Amino acid sequence: MVKFKGRCSLKQYMPKKPIKRGFKIWARCDVKTGYLHQFEIYTGKGDSIENEGLGYNVVMKLGNNLPMNTLVVFDNFFTGCNLLEQLYDKHIYAVGTVRSNRKDLPETMKKQPKPLRLNKHEFSALTSEPITAIKWLDTKEVTLLTTAHQPLDIMYVKRTQKDGSRAEVLCPKAIASYTMSMGGVDLFDHYRSSYSINRKSRKFWMRLFFFMFDASIINSYITYSATHAVTAHSHREFRLRLARALINNYSQKKNTPKCTLYKQERGGGRVFEVPEEIRLLNIGTHMPQESNTRDAGSAAQKNRRKEPNLCAPLAPCLYASKDAFKTLIPLQQNSLELL
Repeated sequence: MVKFKGRCSLKQYMPKKPIKRGFKIWARCDVKTGYLHQFEIYTGKGDSIENEGLGYNVVMKLGNNLPMNTLVVFDNFFTGCNLLEQLYDKHIYAVGTVRSNRKDLPETMKKQPKPLRLNKHEFSALTSEPITAIKWLDTKEVTLLTTAHQPLDIMYVKRTQKDGSRAEVLCPKAIASYTMSMGGVDLFDHYRSSYSINRKSRKFWMRLFFFMFDASIINSYITYSATHAVTAHSHREFRLRLARALINNYSQKKNTPKCTLYKQERGGGRVFEVPEEIRLLNIGTHMPQESNTRDAGSAAQKNRRKEPNLCAPLAPCLYASKDAFKTLIPLQQNSLELL
């Protein structure tokens, strides 16, 4: 989710998420590094395959350019029998947890009455080529669909007991593989939330721009870490070095002369002397001009007098031309320069 509370038709409301209002981003990330390969902004209901659901459409769009023999891992929002069959036809394997009320799920894989439930660390499996459904009871029941594992593939995993000790228990290999592989998108979100450049804005495109900028920095850092495994910097230091490189030779102070400071001979206090190049910077651009007369304020309304709106109390006003300032002051300035 990309946080945004302004007005936009793309904004979504998800009350169960940490970020409840914003833009929903579908992402495909590497399971080990969190590298963002592809993403799509959810724009609402659009062209979709009938009777398949949103999760099916998202996975098929983001996985349309995957190579063969790739393992795809997703959570129970996306997992379905039709999706796994379509991916298997493209020689793409998949594994993911599934909701107990999912369509086409075997009845024995759905939630059972208490007398028929499994004991702790027991599992049951059903196979209908090419899909295998596995249910395992750990702290609670976990149901999973896979096309990459056999139903009888098991392994030992360590679990914490009530007394705090660690013990090895039998676990289906599909569930262990899912646990180790799941979390690529979460890792990307962790990188993005650590040192995000996201800032509050009323413009929706600014939020999306910040997301894309962050994504490019994260992908650059992951690539840098993979190619500099020995001398790799931390994520924070990488961002600092990148920022310094981007602003190098493009950030400098203005060469504006500073006001000099001197003390008066008589009387205390400091006085700032304005340099001539600043004091005479805009000279001649705003001169006093003759304007229409206006009524001057008076206690008696019947004795109102009229006076010019603006007049300078200097010698140029004595000339016939009321705009003598424009011609006189540049002459004075030139005479000072000649001296």
